[in-house]
Amino acid sequence: MFSMLACGGGDKPFSGTYVNSEDGISIIFTGNQIKIVHDDGKTIEGAFRLIEESKEKGYSKGVIVTADDDGEEKMDYILEGNRLTIHGMVFTKKEDVARSDNSKNSKNKDVLGKFPAAYVKAANETEALRKEMRSANNPGNREKYQKKEDAIENRKEKSATKEFEKIKGKSVPFEIINEDENFTVESVTITDANIKTGALRMSVMIRAKKDLPANARGDVYYLLLNSKDEVYNVGSIDPYATIQVQRARRNALREGEFTNENGSNIMLYCASYDHTDFAKIWFVKEADYYGIQQR
Repeated sequence: MFSMLACGGGDKPFSGTYVNSEDGISIIFTGNQIKIVHDDGKTIEGAFRLIEESKEKGYSKGVIVTADDDGEEKMDYILEGNRLTIHGMVFTKKEDVARSDNSKNSKNKDVLGKFPAAYVKAANETEALRKEMRSANNPGNREKYQKKEDAIENRKEKSATKEFEKIKGKSVPFEIINEDENFTVESVTITDANIKTGALRMSVMIRAKKDLPANARGDVYYLLLNSKDEVYNVGSIDPYATIQVQRARRNALREGEFTNENGSNIMLYCASYDHTDFAKIWFVKEADYYGIQQR
């Protein structure tokens, strides 16, 4: 059994999920209200409020007040980084259940199906054909080789089109390792592809974690991992990438709103890079991103 806190909302909201592996209790925060649900079905409702906060020392303290047939109970809590303690019970931060379930398939190297393989195969065949043409050193056969190259291109596009239909709309496994203070990622979905160029679009739905001013800016950073959990590429997303979104953001962004209703883009260019072993995405803070990029 485990306990989890799906936290969010309130004047000073928690963020993320907190897990205690020994107890079967779910505590759900909504606004400044909480609902405690036990494994046996018993439910207790209450409220919480912040009493003390220190950004320098990295903690916040407060009290949770609940009431049931046995009367009112007050429970002190303290949040220290990824460690949440309530009434002596310790919870460790974990991403919400949907994200965790989604990332269970992170070892699955078939996230993108055989779509990237179509481009890798075509590239290998084209390179072998051009090597053969150079070795033959016969300009008169150029047309023959061009026809063969065109045939490779046609087979690639036919195969890629077929494979893309199998993965279109598929959810992509992801984890939030270190969450940005302004934004949180809610979902990643395969949406579009340019079959000719091999550009595969993944739509990332990003929500504001708090009210943000109209001129708010800031990238969301990510790492691409293979089936061995090895980082093989890095990148960043501008949540306000399009002119339309930038114009729409003349007004402030409210907590919980999507930065872009159509989703922000992560592009995988399968014709120029081998993504056959792509398994999942990690979202990290700026410092983590640049640290890995430098290495």
